[in-house]
Amino acid sequence: MDRATATAAPTTITLGGKELKMSPLTDKEIGILDRWVRARHIQVARESLEGLSEEDKEMTMSIALQQASAMTFMSGPGAAVISTIDGWAQIMWCGIHKNHPEITPDELKGMLLDPVNLKTARIEWERLNMAEESKTTGKKPDAKKKKKERKTVRKSKRKNR
Repeated sequence: MDRATATAAPTTITLGGKELKMSPLTDKEIGILDRWVRARHIQVARESLEGLSEEDKEMTMSIALQQASAMTFMSGPGAAVISTIDGWAQIMWCGIHKNHPEITPDELKGMLLDPVNLKTARIEWERLNMAEESKTTGKKPDAKKKKKERKTVRKSKRKNR
């Protein structure tokens, strides 16, 4: 593991001609993103209520609240919400706000409307937060070892039949 990974050092990213320092997500930022996804889901449900009967409004909001309570930004429905431009602005803000408190999610959204900036943001965010190697051991997963373990499990199941 290199020093930058071990210390969670920020990486420099250029968006909209600005050099920004982006840090890996902490548990606090993950919580912020999870709450944002839940709130956004409920907001979308509220925006769909116009023209519905009171009974349908209550049912819609009840379902939305139930769905939102189980959402995280990495879950299926949460990932769909976070994959929007608004969502990516939130993700990037969570990584940037410590080093650049003056930048808002709306400003980042404006930058991310440029497809080149969006691609850069995704690549850098994934490199910083979704590294293949384990952040605790610094080792890459051993595919051969896992395959051997699966074969051993299958053989033992065959013997036990």
